Amino acid sequence: MAAVLGLDDSEIIEICDKVMHTSDATVSAANFNAPGQVVIAGHKQAVNAALPLFKEKGARVIPLPVSVPSHCKLMEPAAKQLAEDLQKVSVEPPKIPVIQNVVAEVVSDPEVIRNNLVQQLYKPVLWSASVQKIADRGITKFYECGPGKVLAGLNKRIINQVSVATMESELAFEK
Repeated sequence: MAAVLGLDDSEIIEICDKVMHTSDATVSAANFNAPGQVVIAGHKQAVNAALPLFKEKGARVIPLPVSVPSHCKLMEPAAKQLAEDLQKVSVEPPKIPVIQNVVAEVVSDPEVIRNNLVQQLYKPVLWSASVQKIADRGITKFYECGPGKVLAGLNKRIINQVSVATMESELAFEK
């Protein structure tokens, strides 16, 4: 996986498609994180082949030290296993609206939720669209749970008018 900074989504998709058409290897957009920031995933050789093409277009690229090519078709075998395992789990309609980032939509049907969880393994994360959908619903304050502040930074880039706090910050504990 690698982060690509400074290009439009369409340029990234076009370059990934070009690399895939010239080899048997997979590379695709995996995370649409924020305007001008997309993570790609796939076979190592295909990701590495795409990086200089992004640089030629003026992008900054950051290889990511991960062991799994998340959110791309290489994860389909794991998705099949997850689908089987999720059939054993009871999924109830949520009591509060849930936006699943594989579709960037509010989802309430348990079977759709289950299906989207499976698809999330091999389809891109629509983070930017999901955050926009949340803001469109009138939410103005975001809290990032867990260590770090990566998502808080992305959220501010997506919707400048929102208040963003991490669980580690003092703002997170304001009333």
